[in-house]
Amino acid sequence: MIKEWALENVEAILPFTQLIDGLQDPKFLENSETKKFVLVHGEGFGAWCWYKTVALLEEVGLIPTAIDLLGSEIDRTDIDSISTLADYAKPLIDYLQNLPEEEKFFLEVILVGHSCGGAIISYALECCPKKIQKAVFVHCYNGFGWA
Repeated sequence: MIKEWALENVEAILPFTQLIDGLQDPKFLENSETKKFVLVHGEGFGAWCWYKTVALLEEVGLIPTAIDLLGSEIDRTDIDSISTLADYAKPLIDYLQNLPEEEKFFLEVILVGHSCGGAIISYALECCPKKIQKAVFVHCYNGFGWA
């Protein structure tokens, strides 16, 4: 039951996927230009919060990467030393700038940001526009209040 629920949610979240008997249609994957998802956590979290999403995306043949922002989880930077959005976003910007140029498969990614991660992926769109195909904002700050 849990497995079926998870696959239904993947289909709802990723409407461009074509699931056949709960599996990704290989023909669709061959035609998909972007298979790489970069997941950005919100304030107070770390890359660990995406563990279920990573498993579900891998299950349908996509390539997810969850990034730890500066001062989060494995990055031991003192959070009091982070004074700008650019500082906080540095691990994501470094990751995007270091994507291999010669491989179209990895050149463009789909960014997914949750909560404060939305501000981070907005910043990444400004810094690395040619590396990003799409951006998905999940319960993000809209300027009027927190989600």
